[in-house]
Amino acid sequence: MKEYEQWQPFDARGYPIGFTGLHGGALLGILELMPSLFDLKKWDLNATEFHGRTALSWAVGKGNAGDVKVLLEQLGLHPDIADNRGRTPLSWAAFNCMEETMRFLLARNDVNPDTPDETGRTPLSWAAVGWGNDDFTVGRTNTGQDFMASGSECAMVAKLLLERSDVNPDRADKTGRTPLSWAASYGREEVVEMLLERSDVSPDTPDERGRTPFSCSVRCGNVEVAETLLERDDVDPDASDDIGRTPLSWAAIRAHGRAVKILLQRNDVNPNAADRFGQTPLSLAAEHRNPAVAEILLERKDVNPDVADLSGWTPLSWAAFNCMEEAVRLLLARNDVNADTPDEMGHTPLSWASSKRHEKIVEMLLERSDVNPDAADQKGRKPLAWASSKGHEEIVRMLLERNNVNTNQADASGPTPFPWAIGNAGMRVARLAEGPYSLSAGSALGGLCEPFTADLLEIPEPPTKRVRWH
Repeated sequence: MKEYEQWQPFDARGYPIGFTGLHGGALLGILELMPSLFDLKKWDLNATEFHGRTALSWAVGKGNAGDVKVLLEQLGLHPDIADNRGRTPLSWAAFNCMEETMRFLLARNDVNPDTPDETGRTPLSWAAVGWGNDDFTVGRTNTGQDFMASGSECAMVAKLLLERSDVNPDRADKTGRTPLSWAASYGREEVVEMLLERSDVSPDTPDERGRTPFSCSVRCGNVEVAETLLERDDVDPDASDDIGRTPLSWAAIRAHGRAVKILLQRNDVNPNAADRFGQTPLSLAAEHRNPAVAEILLERKDVNPDVADLSGWTPLSWAAFNCMEEAVRLLLARNDVNADTPDEMGHTPLSWASSKRHEKIVEMLLERSDVNPDAADQKGRKPLAWASSKGHEEIVRMLLERNNVNTNQADASGPTPFPWAIGNAGMRVARLAEGPYSLSAGSALGGLCEPFTADLLEIPEPPTKRVRWH
C-alpha cells in the first residue's frame, strides 16, 4: 500500500503533490498578471511537483513565452533544473519550437544546451521532432491559445542549437537514434538538410533496430526527406534492419507507392529481398492489403511473384486470403506463378478464398486447369469443407458443379463436408444435397450424431503472428 501511495500525484485532500500557486499560474499562463502575489506570498521558486517539474518547466511546456520571461527575469528561477525524466526547460522549449525562449535560455551561461534526458535524447533531438508529426506542430501562445508552428520554425530552433560548439549534432539516444534519424522519421526536411551539411553527422547510422535515417524516412512516408538522403553517396538505399526488412519492404507494408516507385528505379535496390520470415516486398504488400503497391511491383519483370515465406505462404496465398482481386488476377496472368501451392498446413490459395467467402477469387482459381479443387490440407479438409462450414452457399455451388470434387470423403475429424454445414448452421448449404447434385444421403447427413467441437469448426487463420511493427 505504501508503494502505491508514493506514486500517487495527489495528497489526501486531492491537491497535486508539490503543486504550488506558482505552478498553477504557469499552467494557466497568467503569471504576467500575478506580480502582486509574488510580494504577498513567499514561494519556494524552484519547488518541484510530483513529476519533478518546476514552474519554469510548466511554463515552457505549455508554450507560455511571456511567463518564462517573468520567471527568469523578475523572479530569478534556476533555468536548468531537470524533471524526473531528465527533461530540462530547454528540452521542453526545443520540443515546442519556442524560438524566443530558446534564445533567452541559450544566452545564459548556466544552461547546458546538450543535456540528455532519461531516454538519452538531447534538446536537439527534440527540436528535430517538434510537437506533432506532420508539417505543423501544435503549441501554445502566451495567452494560452493554440497555434500552429511550422516545420521552418522548428528548423530555426534546431539551427540555434547547431550554432553552438557545445552541442553534439550526432549524439545518439539510448535506442541508437540520432537527431537525423528523428528528423527523417517526422519529415523535418529543413532540419535534415542542415544536419547533412555538417561533416560531423553520419547520414547512415543505424539505430538499435538496424534502421537508418533513410529507412525511417521511407517507413514513415516522408518521400521528400528520402529523396534528399538519396542524393548522398554514403547512404545505402537497400540496408536491412534487424528483422531483415529493407526500405522497400517497409514502403510495401505502409502502402507508400511513391517511395516504392523511387526505389524500384535504382539498380542498387533488390526488389526480391526477403526478411527474416522469408517475405519479399510483394509478399508483404499482399499480406498488408496494399493492392496498389502489389500492382506496382508486379509490373516489374525482375520481381519474383512466387516466393514462399517460411510458413509456405506465397503472394498469391496472401492475395487470396485478403480478397485482393486485381492482385490475384495479375498473379494468375503470369506464367511463373504456381496457382496451387500449399502452405505449411496444406492450405492452397483456393482453400483460403473458399474459407473467406471471396467468390470472385474462387471463380478465377477454378478457371485454372492447374488448380486442384479437391486438394486436402493436413487435416484432410478441402475447399468444399471450408466453404460449407461457414455457409458460403455460392462457393459450395461452384465447387459442386465440378466433376472432380469428392463430396463423400470425410476429413481427419470424421465429418464429410455437409455435416460441417449443418453443424455450423449452414442449412441452406446442406439442402444443396437435395438439389441437382445427386449427393448420397451419407454425404449430406452422415456423421450428424458425431459430436462437433469448437476447434473443428474454426475457419483457418494465417500463420502465427510475427513481430512486424517493433
